[in-house]
Amino acid sequence: MVPVEYLHHAQAIWERLTAKKPPPKKMTSNTSFEISIPRPNAAPSLKLKAQPGHSIIFIGANGSGKTRLGVHIEASLPGNKSLRISAQKSLSMPEHIALTSLKTATERLWFGTETPKGTSPLDTHHYRLGSRWRGSPATTPLNDIEHLLQALFAEQSRVALQYLPDRRKDDPGPLPLPKLSTLRAIWERLLPHRTLTTNETSIDVSPAPKPETPPPANTAYPATQLSDGERAIFYYIGQCLLAPSDSLLIIDEPESHIHKAILGRLWNELEAARPDCAFIYITHDLDFATTQSAVARYFIRAYASNQEQGAWDIDELPEDGEIPELVIAEIVGSRRPILFVEGQSSSIDLIVYRSQYPLFTVIPLGSCSDVIRSTSSLRRNAKRLHLGASFGIVDADDRDNAEIERLKSLHIFTLPVSEIESLFALPKVFLALADILHCSTPEERLKNLTSAIIKIARADLEAASCRYVTRVIDNKLKNVEVSMKTIEDLETAFTEEVKNIIPRSIYNDFKSRLETNLDSANLEGILRMYDNKGIAGTVANHLGLAGKKEFFDKISRVMHHESGNALRKELTAVLPEIAV
Repeated sequence: MVPVEYLHHAQAIWERLTAKKPPPKKMTSNTSFEISIPRPNAAPSLKLKAQPGHSIIFIGANGSGKTRLGVHIEASLPGNKSLRISAQKSLSMPEHIALTSLKTATERLWFGTETPKGTSPLDTHHYRLGSRWRGSPATTPLNDIEHLLQALFAEQSRVALQYLPDRRKDDPGPLPLPKLSTLRAIWERLLPHRTLTTNETSIDVSPAPKPETPPPANTAYPATQLSDGERAIFYYIGQCLLAPSDSLLIIDEPESHIHKAILGRLWNELEAARPDCAFIYITHDLDFATTQSAVARYFIRAYASNQEQGAWDIDELPEDGEIPELVIAEIVGSRRPILFVEGQSSSIDLIVYRSQYPLFTVIPLGSCSDVIRSTSSLRRNAKRLHLGASFGIVDADDRDNAEIERLKSLHIFTLPVSEIESLFALPKVFLALADILHCSTPEERLKNLTSAIIKIARADLEAASCRYVTRVIDNKLKNVEVSMKTIEDLETAFTEEVKNIIPRSIYNDFKSRLETNLDSANLEGILRMYDNKGIAGTVANHLGLAGKKEFFDKISRVMHHESGNALRKELTAVLPEIAV
């Protein structure tokens, strides 16, 4: 059976691939917003320009001053030119909406109260600070969903009232679309399994009808029963549609309550719906910060409150082609040394490395080449990024001593096995795990495991040798210098490298050495050379477990429990020692 988390991940990918994209954004305003962000220690302020039709993203760890930055940006602009949606907000929807005028409702929504007649745009900040934020803009949770609903219903009434006289004259012109109808259309595109129905003073929700199937009776329920995510989507859409024209929208934690499968689509829809507005996102969500379209990304390291107006240690996220954006963003939020490893975020690699290297921020990159490239690149840029040390760990892949030492000089260390799963087949590690799982006759189990691995490797000997030859050829060709200035130089370098590649010789050498380890039952030597992720399943069987999934589940629990001390000790003995 496929694990549930894999199904969710697959569904998210499928939805992103099949989603209908909103129409392209068009800039309809020449307005731009000049923003100055103070920096500490008398450093020059960071000058930004936000423009309609574009977005800027700020990313930072918890406690780095993200919310205070949003407050600063909002306070630097007139009240009718910015709208900040805080991370803290109450989304409790009323069952019935008390109708009021559009002017009253929008002023309550934007400023927290009605403003006196003749109030200038510059003075509205005073009302916003005192009423909307109750004097504490960084900590007061927003509680304005009722104002939002009142404004939506009032705007719908105004559109209808303006349209009806023309309709009675038989000259209706184009059919106007109230913002509530636009909200409903966007909400239902994002959540196609539900439909919204607008009543006189309330909103109902019902399951979306299936094609050629009449909708079931009495299935509607009030919008008060929407889930947190459904309400958050409704709220974000409403806030953005009702924001003042030609304004700057500051979204603190745009990912709040939103499923990752539709997070990007939601904000793409809203940017398309409000091309007259500029968007600023302030987030700690790494995926959002690195995948959402933006003209610039900045990272916030820390907030200094010892200056008159506060200051932020902030810089633009560097666009270094050698380091993936996602990796840079994750590093930004880290105060610890970095450890790049092979594998994926959902793999056993991450469980082992985070347990065994607790002082590091562990970042899985997938391939060996990515680990080598990113470690080297980050160490070159560490001073510019104001970061600490970075290191890497790669699989053994039967590297010779010279290659292991070369990588070590680059601060990249090598496992004693070809696959991290094979760590648990190493004799002392296997015996420690067998003891933790209360397996009987552990020595006999180890002997049987060794025999089983030898049998598997012998049957796979030729294919394993060919895989090794392929890896060697791939690595050698990667050594060809790609920065050659002329095609002649490139041809020379390529020819020189290729002439030293003799596949059969490489094949015979590897096969002979692996056979020697098989003949002598040298389990450590076999695991250093033999690449087979299926060994994890073999280990599981000899521990009395149902298969690889149960094995990894057990490992995950043991590695985070006091009962796993003996296992962690044996892993520490075989894993590279990294001194920071």
